[in-house]
Amino acid sequence: MTYQQCVSRFRHTPTADGPFTTGVLINGQWADTQNDKTLIVRNPITEEAIGRVPAGTALEADRAVDAAARTMPGWAQLPAARRVGMVANAGKLLQAREQDFVQLASTEWGALPSVVLESVQQCHALLRDLCKRAVGTAWQEFDGRRAVVREPAGVVGVITPCEQPLTEVVGTVSAALLSGCTVVLKPSTLTPLTAFLVAELFQQAGLPPGVLNVVPGLGHVVGAALAAHPRIDLLAFSGSREIAAQVVRLTADNGKGLVLRGGSGTAVVLLDEARMAAAVDFAVDDCLRRWSKGASAPGRLLVPRRALEQAEELAWRRLRDRSTAQEPAAALPPLATRGQQVASLDLVESAVREGARAIVGGPPSPITQRGYFVPLTVLSGVDEAMAVAGYEKAGPILCVMGHDGPAHAVALADAAPHGGPRDVWASDDQAALIAAGHLHTDVVRVNGAPTYLDGVGPLPDSPFDLAAFCRVKAIDFSTTHRARSAVGHPAYLSEHPATPTTNGRSHP
Repeated sequence: MTYQQCVSRFRHTPTADGPFTTGVLINGQWADTQNDKTLIVRNPITEEAIGRVPAGTALEADRAVDAAARTMPGWAQLPAARRVGMVANAGKLLQAREQDFVQLASTEWGALPSVVLESVQQCHALLRDLCKRAVGTAWQEFDGRRAVVREPAGVVGVITPCEQPLTEVVGTVSAALLSGCTVVLKPSTLTPLTAFLVAELFQQAGLPPGVLNVVPGLGHVVGAALAAHPRIDLLAFSGSREIAAQVVRLTADNGKGLVLRGGSGTAVVLLDEARMAAAVDFAVDDCLRRWSKGASAPGRLLVPRRALEQAEELAWRRLRDRSTAQEPAAALPPLATRGQQVASLDLVESAVREGARAIVGGPPSPITQRGYFVPLTVLSGVDEAMAVAGYEKAGPILCVMGHDGPAHAVALADAAPHGGPRDVWASDDQAALIAAGHLHTDVVRVNGAPTYLDGVGPLPDSPFDLAAFCRVKAIDFSTTHRARSAVGHPAYLSEHPATPTTNGRSHP
C-alpha cells in the first residue's frame, strides 16, 4: 500500500506538486480555507513534494474554536466510560492500520519503517495506559464536609512539533479528550499528514463532530491565533524553547492555562569512573534511539575531565559495535529541513575549528546529494562556549565534555537551552541523588532508569497526564451529608457537567 492510498479517505485533489491537497477538519467536516494558499509537504529523504496542506488563517482557527466550544458541554457531560470507549476504539484502529501509518510516516518523516512501527506500537500502549488511568481516576471525591470535583479545563489548543509527531499528537490529544476537553489541533507544517490520519481514526472511533478539529498552518498565524484566542481555555505546546517563550508571551494577556513540553535534548552526567563503560554505552544508545525517531537535539556526555580520553575510546568502540551489528548510521533519518541540515554541518565545522576533536565523523564535505542528512558525529573536548553544545536543532551530534566535579557537571548540564531528561550515573546513590536534586529539569534518570514508555507513569502536568487537562474544584458544605447528597445528586450532575466557568469561557 502506498502513502497515497493511506490517505485516500481524506478530502483531496491531485496537484502538480504532490498527490493531493487536504482541507481543514472543523466540526467533523473536511472543508476549504478562505484563501488558496497551501504549504508543500516534502519527503526529507528525496526532497520531493508528497502533498499540500492548506495554510490556515485566523478565521479557520476561530471557526474551529467555535465548533469546539459549542461541543464542549455535551462532551464533558458524557460519562467518563463513554469517552474511554471511544479513545480505546481509536487505539484498536491504530493497531489495525499500523501499516498505513508505517507507509505514510516513513515517507513524511524519513524514518525507517521499523522505527515507525515501534512508534505505532508504543502509541497503542500509551493509549491503553491513558484509558486505564481515566477509568481509575476519582472524578469526584468526598473528604468530610468537602467535595472535590475534577473538571475538564475546557477547550484545548494543541500545537505539536515535527519531531515524533505520532506520539505527540496521539498522547496529547487523547489525554485532553479523556479528561473531557474538546480540542483544536495545529500540527507541524512539516509533518501534518500523520496528524490528519490520527484525526481520521478518532472520527471512525465515534468521536462526535466538533470534539477534535484540525487546522494546519504557519505557527505565527494559526498557532498565534490559538494562543491569543479568548475561548481557548488551555494551550498545550510541545516544541523548542524559543517558540515556547513566544507562546508564553501571547497567552500572558488572557490568563489561559499552559502545558509546555520542552525540547528533546539529553545530558548524561557521569560523576565518577566506576560506571564509565555502562554510562557511555547508555549515552550512545540513548542518542541513537532518539535520533532514529526523528529527534534533532544533540546529546551531551559529561565525564570527569581526567577520564575524557577513556570516554572517547569507549564511545568509539560502542559506535563501532553498533555499526557492525545494527548499522545505526543508515538508520538515522534526515533532519526536517535544508536549513537545519546546513546549520548542523556548520556547527560541526565551527566546533572543530575552535578546538573540538572529531572522534566519529568530522568536518563534512559540501552537500552533494538529495535528502537533509547529517552524518553521525561524536565531538570531544567541547566546552560550553561552543555553539554546538547549546544549539537545539544540531542534529545527530554527541558532544563529550569534561567537568571538574559534581557542581560543574550540573552547571554544564543545565547550561543548554533545550529541554529533555537528564541522566546521572554514579557508584554512590547518595551522590547521584544530590546531583539529581540540583538539576533544573522535569525528569532525572539515575543509572539507566526506564522512561515513561518503558512503564513508568507520566509526569504531573505533562502533555500525557490527564491531570494537566483538569481543574480541581473544592465545594465546602456545613455537613458531610449535604456534601455527599449535593454533589452526588443527579440534579447536580445534569446541571453541572464539569464544564469550565473561568474567565467566562466555555459555558454551557
